[in-house]
Amino acid sequence: MTLTRYALDSALSGIVTPDGSALPASGRLRAVVIKDGRVGFAIAIRPAERAAFEPIREAADAAARGLPDVT
Repeated sequence: MTLTRYALDSALSGIVTPDGSALPASGRLRAVVIKDGRVGFAIAIRPAERAAFEPIREAADAAARGLPDVT
């Protein structure tokens, strides 16, 4: 199975932001890189949102690491 942006978005779609949006649909994912079995991305937040988004960041990291072909 080839690692794709679609696979990443699918894995992240169960993660809901504080406004009720699925993470991929929220418009907050930035700088997505998928290369050589590695995945990288940023979640854009305001400084005041840091505490609210820490569990979301952790869940997104775990979801990405759980994808097949991610090393």
